[in-house]
Amino acid sequence: MAHPRPSPESGPFRADQLRDGDRYELSHGHPIYRAPARRERAAPNIAGATVIDTDPEVAWAGVDAGFSSEPGTLCAPDVAVAAPTDASLSVTSWLTIAPPLAVAYAGQGQDEADLRLKIAELLEAGTRFVWVVRLRGPQRVEVHRPDGPMRLFTAGEVLEAPSILRNPVPVPALFDRETAHEGMLRHLL
Repeated sequence: MAHPRPSPESGPFRADQLRDGDRYELSHGHPIYRAPARRERAAPNIAGATVIDTDPEVAWAGVDAGFSSEPGTLCAPDVAVAAPTDASLSVTSWLTIAPPLAVAYAGQGQDEADLRLKIAELLEAGTRFVWVVRLRGPQRVEVHRPDGPMRLFTAGEVLEAPSILRNPVPVPALFDRETAHEGMLRHLL
């Protein structure tokens, strides 16, 4: 479903007006609807979250965690590793520091313009890596960084996030439950 593009002008909404569970994110004060996940996205999402959350370097990770760097913006990556110094982890507000690693699952019906906007806003706010897991076609992950072009990783490769994750993540672990469990077990042992 196509959504109107946020205008460069600031919209009327603020992150503090949204509640936990609202199906909206904000871009410059303009709401962007986020539909519930279909089966094709829901299962890989938990696989990826599991393998990332159990990495020994990760102090906190979450699914759909709201991040607001300024009043008119609220992003909720499918999986995010929160900065360990984010003071809002201990209170009931949105995270305030950009997640160093954010993962987005893109499947059927993905609005590509919304996804590009989300990637740009995360990188501008300080996210170091945005992994876009493509659920259509061959297993592949796009890695976006603020300091270089997007790189594509395929099923036989591993992803790294230095100083965020201790261990590399095999691309299939972001898609497949069994591969994610193998990675989780390695992390826990």
